[in-house]
Amino acid sequence: MDAMAQLDKGSWMVGGNMGFQSANSRSTFYINPNIGYFFANKLAAGMAFSYYNASTSLVSVGPFMRAYVKINAVSLFLHSRFVYTNTTTGSIKNDQFGFGGGHGVGVFLNEYVALEGLLDYCIPDLGDSKNSSLGFNIGLQIYFPKK
Repeated sequence: MDAMAQLDKGSWMVGGNMGFQSANSRSTFYINPNIGYFFANKLAAGMAFSYYNASTSLVSVGPFMRAYVKINAVSLFLHSRFVYTNTTTGSIKNDQFGFGGGHGVGVFLNEYVALEGLLDYCIPDLGDSKNSSLGFNIGLQIYFPKK
């Protein structure tokens, strides 16, 4: 298999991460699955979903884009995303639109699976940038080369 085939046009990726985020003296653990399609070599777009539940229930969904550089078994990438978030605290519901992005690195454990880390800056509400956050995510991606 070609060393770059995982990132070729027509390939798919499925995976996600779990992360830790700290903002305004509040820490959060969350899960974030995603699916993406390589519309060009080393360029992918897809959808991501996030879920968190404690005293506040948070669900978000939105498109993302990634641009990759691959060096042997390591891939470096830029990640950008747009998010729609619905939060519920008791009977109070709030809808927000925001964006985020960051730098990531993936280490291929075999031909198809990469362990990834992503340093992500997020502004969850475009109307209130005071609630921005910086997070570090660790997860796995499975890459399905085109046939």
